[in-house]
Amino acid sequence: MTIKIVVMGRSALPEGVEFPLLEAARYSWEEYLQLTRQDLVDRCWRADVVVILGGGIRIDGELLDNLGRLKLLIIPTSAMVQTGREVAAARGIVLREHSEGEDRDIGSAQALCTRISALIDAWLSDSCATGSPS
Repeated sequence: MTIKIVVMGRSALPEGVEFPLLEAARYSWEEYLQLTRQDLVDRCWRADVVVILGGGIRIDGELLDNLGRLKLLIIPTSAMVQTGREVAAARGIVLREHSEGEDRDIGSAQALCTRISALIDAWLSDSCATGSPS
């Protein structure tokens, strides 16, 4: 099975910063520069993993209800509202957060991308161990 990973808001990262390759054998990786609430629904409804960079989008229950396959969500801390946390937990979505502003300079942004890739690898490893990545 191929895991679909979508990164939204790539434009928040400085030029030249890249995500390291994952350890997983099979996955698809899509990156989109801009980030709107409708983009999340349109581009992520079949995603297993969604990474949101930058701020401006509030993650709530209504939005999560439109992301039917979502199992891992990595977002800025400020993006999640309490109702979104409750819906994520009820749906079995693993939530990981990163601090706003970690993407401003090249060194910090590269470290953020490395941490995000490590989070995805760890989630995939744990999911495969339990037999259900999606």
